[in-house]
Amino acid sequence: MGRMKDLVIDMEDTFYDHCYDIVSGCEVVEDFVSEISEYQFLMPLHSDSDFTELVVDIWNDYWQEKGHE
Repeated sequence: MGRMKDLVIDMEDTFYDHCYDIVSGCEVVEDFVSEISEYQFLMPLHSDSDFTELVVDIWNDYWQEKGHE
């Protein structure tokens, strides 16, 4: 079970790396959701709605930190 958990954690880390590489180039959340969706396979434990909510939260957090609410 430990190897499976490690694999899922590595996949999630890779997903977040992609998010942070892509988010700065997206000025609207719909573009970000569209672009990052190709990496949804890296988040196998998230339903479609949970995935979308997570991605929107990442986009909002990034732009809020940049002062663009």
